Amino acid sequence: MIRIIYQKSLSTIVRAGMLLALVFWVAAFSQAPDNPPSPVNFTVTVPSDTFTIGDEVPVKIEVVYPADIKITPPAGQLEDTAFVLKKGPQIESKSEGANNKNTYTFVILPISIGDIPTPAFEFYWSDVSGKAYRSTAPQRTIHVRSLLPTDTTGIDIKDIIGPKSLPVRWWPYVLSAAIVLALIAAWYFHYRRKLSKMEIPVVPPEPPFDKAIRELAILKENDLLGKGKIKQFYIELSDILRRYIEGRFDIKAVEATTYELKRMLKHPELSKEQTHTILEFLGRSDLVKFAKFKPAAEYPADDYALVRNLIIATKPIETAARITQEAAK
Repeated sequence: MIRIIYQKSLSTIVRAGMLLALVFWVAAFSQAPDNPPSPVNFTVTVPSDTFTIGDEVPVKIEVVYPADIKITPPAGQLEDTAFVLKKGPQIESKSEGANNKNTYTFVILPISIGDIPTPAFEFYWSDVSGKAYRSTAPQRTIHVRSLLPTDTTGIDIKDIIGPKSLPVRWWPYVLSAAIVLALIAAWYFHYRRKLSKMEIPVVPPEPPFDKAIRELAILKENDLLGKGKIKQFYIELSDILRRYIEGRFDIKAVEATTYELKRMLKHPELSKEQTHTILEFLGRSDLVKFAKFKPAAEYPADDYALVRNLIIATKPIETAARITQEAAK
């Protein structure tokens, strides 16, 4: 009986010991640090414990570390909303035997009031294997006071004055407009003066003979006879002859009737036969234009040739000489 009790007690003690060892092992494993013990020593100093909001606060961090490791300073940014990083870091380095000593100076601006810890500046160091670890410099608590007194009773605190509009200055616009107008006026008068000195060539009017021959060619190209427009053909053909007579012999033949032209059609360079031919043609044209007379099929072409031959037969001597020269060329 005693032996059984002893065996049960021993078994209970062994189980309890194993359970206790397991608890200690789990606790030790869960509390094992991610980083090895840091060989980096920090010393953080500020020139004072009290500042006014908006003052520049220089934070000096002295870092002492073995010469066989590398230190990377924090980037120039702050995640802390109580401070704004103005500049830094400024770095000073020197060797102290087997250790190196770097001094990092940051200038921060407090934007909150009260007792505020300085930012937690994080450094990274790496050992000979190149693996990087993180170390955080200790923080210093400083007191930031407001610009206002503690008791603000009776102080008239006014809101910020809004932006004032700039006065409108019209003289630059007036001056610019005056300069532009002066330049335009100078250019205009210079152009007019230059234009007045230019000799504009006088284009002589087209000689009556040349004009009549050109109009006859156009009338032929329009092919009014082929289109059956007999009346329109005679209207244009008679007008060509009348304009030629008026320009060539200075006889008002365009506005005159055929009856009136009988008394006016007198010129030393016109023979009686040519005068008779002209009046006969105009009389026939009047019948087609006003009396709805339909001439025989061969008459229109013959009248076209008649008018053309009359114009060529009465052309000026200088024109005839010029045509002969152009034909020779």
